[in-house]
Amino acid sequence: MQVSLTNYNVFEKNGSWNHIEKKINAKTYAIEYDIKTGFQSKEEASESYLISEEIYRKAISRIKNLTQNSYTFAEYLQYWHEHYLTEFTDSSNQLKYFWVIYKIILPKIRRDVLLSMLTDTFVNDLLSECKKYSNSSGEMTYKVLRVILKEAEKSGFISPKVLLGIKPCYSSRKKMDLYTKEQISSFVRTAKVYHTCYFEILLALVCGLRTGEILGLKYSDFHKKSRTLTIQRQYTRDYHYESKGSDNDKQVKVYSSERTFKPPKTLNSNRCLVVPSVIFEELKIRREENERIIAKTENRDFKDYVCLGMYGRIKSDATLNTGINAITKSCNLPHISMHTLRHMCATALIEMNIPLEKISEVLGHKNINTTFDIYCGIMDAQDQIKATISHTMDPAIALTNSGGGK
Repeated sequence: MQVSLTNYNVFEKNGSWNHIEKKINAKTYAIEYDIKTGFQSKEEASESYLISEEIYRKAISRIKNLTQNSYTFAEYLQYWHEHYLTEFTDSSNQLKYFWVIYKIILPKIRRDVLLSMLTDTFVNDLLSECKKYSNSSGEMTYKVLRVILKEAEKSGFISPKVLLGIKPCYSSRKKMDLYTKEQISSFVRTAKVYHTCYFEILLALVCGLRTGEILGLKYSDFHKKSRTLTIQRQYTRDYHYESKGSDNDKQVKVYSSERTFKPPKTLNSNRCLVVPSVIFEELKIRREENERIIAKTENRDFKDYVCLGMYGRIKSDATLNTGINAITKSCNLPHISMHTLRHMCATALIEMNIPLEKISEVLGHKNINTTFDIYCGIMDAQDQIKATISHTMDPAIALTNSGGGK
């Protein structure tokens, strides 16, 4: 996996382009990171960065010869990734290590040291910075660094005291129980028989849609010619708290809720996905079913919407989860929810080695940090179960010419 180190060493801030410049302390041999600023373009900053890097490389090469060091700490992270993360490592682990090393750890380093001079204090300070990336980044960074530094200790590059002094870092997120490939196949086959919520299940499992997004879909959101699906609303509960006076004049909070149409959860949730043909096949069947329901109930209030119940109104979350519960019981599988199906979609994309940025776009997350947290949850699921969906229901199809989830 090729990595451009200028991606995080050259950056724009306050209207000008800047780059990191490394300087070596002649007394301690510590590598300090300074910021050189005032460039008019990314190209100009990148050119200056490469020049400063060449000067630094010559200086650090002399220091390494003097001290008999092969790597600095930052260099060893990259060396380990290139030489120890082999092609035999599964794609989920490749993605995990790549993201933690190049997207979290290296951008947080503002002071480097020769590997033989690495201390537990240095690592613990770095972990504290990495924890700020997202809810799960501290724990994942801790795990990745433990693996990498064990190899460094084994090779005699660092003292055993370093690993002993690193403080454990854990997050409070819950582990997710995900289905295996065989369990998914059984679940989908049974869901097709239990057809009342089959289409909603496909939209969550294949396209990664949230339940509210599914319930808010109109026929006009589907575009058969381009094989695309546009997400532009959700149907969910709107919660209200009101303060009212009681008999003894005390203020009482009254809670109420109603289902309503709202904009998507985040700005990035407004997106357009290319979806597989099975979605349009099932949409046709669903439309015919809905037309029969409308004719029978004479309720035309929601005639333009896809997910209708037996009385011609939009289904509820409870209806879908009740249907899923019946399916899991029928095929003797652990209970899951609609949201778990969305996680399974993310898992399948990860197993296909789709970049996290693309997965974030498909799922409509607020930012990449949210996707990383979900990814960590999937990686640490019980027994590290990784689900893969068959080719005919391949969520990776949603990435083809998707327009970046805009």
